[in-house]
Amino acid sequence: DDDTKGLAESAGRLPVPPVSDRWRAVLEEAPDSEWVHLARAVNAHVRGEPGRAAEQYDASLAARENSWALRGLALLADDDRACDLYARARRIRPDCRGLAVEHLERLLAAGRPGDCLDAIAALDPAMREHGRTRLLQARALLAEGERERAAGIMESLVVEDLAEGDMVLGEVWD
Repeated sequence: DDDTKGLAESAGRLPVPPVSDRWRAVLEEAPDSEWVHLARAVNAHVRGEPGRAAEQYDASLAARENSWALRGLALLADDDRACDLYARARRIRPDCRGLAVEHLERLLAAGRPGDCLDAIAALDPAMREHGRTRLLQARALLAEGERERAAGIMESLVVEDLAEGDMVLGEVWD
């Protein structure tokens, strides 16, 4: 119908991929593009269809290298591959603090605190001084056995985006 046709025409212009069932049908009919593949991937990802999501993230990348498809693949990948995918995504979007945080967290999860510290050192100063980044730095320092340097960070740490009930500060202090 005309309403669905209008949705399909606008699908490639939306800033955030839609994930509702109505949009899923529209996206399947929309012409292939980097964004439409990305939207299909996100749609499949949130529905617990990792194979379909990976296929569509790859198709989005084939259309054009983009940080969001790389991030999606990183979320699906094992730690080492995820770290590499995040690094690629960050080369495209070095200014995106969310990507930086996810990359640093994944480096820690992969048991790579030295790489985490190197990545922090390479961040621009504002991103490096953000509370979340400093917390990740303290965690990496602890993993490297540098308790005094980690404690120095913790003494003046303010994490602006700490969620209520998040226990990470207590865990690091312990």
